This record gives sequence, C-alpha cells and structure tokens, in this order.
Amino acid sequence: MPVPDSELLLYDVDHEIDRKYKDLVQEELEYIRKNKDKIQKRAKTIYNKKKCGNTEKIMQFCLDYQDLERMHDEWISFMSKQGE
Repeated sequence: MPVPDSELLLYDVDHEIDRKYKDLVQEELEYIRKNKDKIQKRAKTIYNKKKCGNTEKIMQFCLDYQDLERMHDEWISFMSKQGE
C-alpha cells in the first residue's frame, strides 16, 4: 500500500555534503536498480510466508504485515477525516 505523496520527503543525493555517505547511498541505489526484480520477488515470497503463518526461523525477524496494513488503513482513514 503506497504512502501518500504528501508524506514523502525527497532526498537529493547530489546535494549530500558527506562524501563517504554520498558514495554509500549511490552504491546502494545502483545495487537496488540492478537487482530490483530479485528484491521484489524475495520480498513477495517473505510477505506470503509471513502472512500464511510460516514458522521458519527467519520469520521471527519479519514484521507482521497484516498488522502493518491494518495500521496503514487506520492512518489513511484518520488523515482523510482530518482533511474534512
């Protein structure tokens, strides 16, 4: 579920003062762009396993996506009522 554009802050890596941090962020972006499909496939697999109650050890370290989705929906509902 997407976050509303109004809640996003743009980070412009080109204006980063710390050279080491800028290099790190650029390397991370490059990796993510190269591996986008693989990352999305793995994320979907973990999401589905967690949602189905999979008990693999790694699942202990994953967030409860259904709870996060519920909180997201509540927040969106709350924010829309604030704008009325």
